[in-house]
Amino acid sequence: MSFSLFNRSFPFIELIGRQLTTLREAAVLLDSVFSDFRELAEKCTRIRALASYSEVAADEVTRQLSLTYLKPDERKDIYDLNLALQEAMVAVVDVSTRIGLYGFREIRAAARNLTAALVEMITENERLVSNLVAARIDDEYEQKMRRLKEEARMFLVVGLGETYESEPRTPADVLEVVKWGQIYDRLEEALLATSRLTAIIQGIILKNV
Repeated sequence: MSFSLFNRSFPFIELIGRQLTTLREAAVLLDSVFSDFRELAEKCTRIRALASYSEVAADEVTRQLSLTYLKPDERKDIYDLNLALQEAMVAVVDVSTRIGLYGFREIRAAARNLTAALVEMITENERLVSNLVAARIDDEYEQKMRRLKEEARMFLVVGLGETYESEPRTPADVLEVVKWGQIYDRLEEALLATSRLTAIIQGIILKNV
């Protein structure tokens, strides 16, 4: 069954794919930040530049929605997908901004694992969008996404546990706890937005198989 969303008058796949690719590139940069604090300012600047590029694509989606006739449920699918992409990008930028400002003393393994999981989840979503034309969700994708979500939850629990059970002894230690708490909060937002993105894409496919 063909999608009316793929009508040539509305470049759905191109615009959403562009945003997903840009989001993945930003997440890869964020992951590199948590692997090595060197060139931190340059990496954060590049993430902000990618966010600006993604915003242009998001604005074009909104413009196209105002010009193109679509059924109400299709319009809502595109709107929700566009919004989830923007929310995920904002969360990635928020993490990079705080990392750039806070001046952490060390890289924490749980945070590094979370950013790696985020990159994998976004990459799988990018692959799933490429399957929209074929209108199918394969078992490998389902299994991998379940594993990644479960691993991300575990890494988040471990990271927060290490942070709040660290028994700070000095004001500097207390500040470190507060700062890492905010980082994990923003990482969780990015993961939740990516999960919403997955659910929306899956819903579009299931309605059109």
